[in-house]
Amino acid sequence: DLWPYAVKVLQRGVVGPHDREEVLQEIYAMASQGENPHAVRYFNAWEEDDVVYIQTELCQRTVAAEWRAAKPLSESRVWDILAQVASGLQLMHQRGVAHLDVKPSNMYVAMS
Repeated sequence: DLWPYAVKVLQRGVVGPHDREEVLQEIYAMASQGENPHAVRYFNAWEEDDVVYIQTELCQRTVAAEWRAAKPLSESRVWDILAQVASGLQLMHQRGVAHLDVKPSNMYVAMS
């Protein structure tokens, strides 16, 4: 389809049922977001040779990178980011998912 995707590679491998459960929980959490406009869109996941791959939408950069490039961010941009993060987290929580690592380097700016 020639659409650009990102692929997260979990190279630590899946060793034992505990590791497999952790990886599956991350995949299920991403997949459960469906049409959440404020979450990275999930497409697919697979495992090859004990390495797990998670295919998602490609994002240009993180909010942390945007902040470093345009220091300081305008007040209106900060409020825009906070509103989008809050909306995304609200939808996640409504779907029974808690994001356990909210920080600017885990907030992505979508290409579209």
